[in-house]
Amino acid sequence: CPNGTSFDFSDLVALSQADTTGNLLVDELNRRMLHSTMSQAMKTSIVGALASYAGTTALTHESRVRQALYLVATSSQFQVQR
Repeated sequence: CPNGTSFDFSDLVALSQADTTGNLLVDELNRRMLHSTMSQAMKTSIVGALASYAGTTALTHESRVRQALYLVATSSQFQVQR
């Protein structure tokens, strides 16, 4: 049994696997974290960053999810929303 805090990203990993463009993942993070107010420029930027993650392994998709979460959570749009 591991100690500390852990996160279950399985639902987001499934979105990443279902759509390798990253659009479904970013749309879901937009809905959950920004109440669907993400600018198109921000979405385009994040989807572009996710494109650098080549591969189809579960680890690749989890890395994409973590990167997308980080980019949304550290964005100025998220900082204003919360």
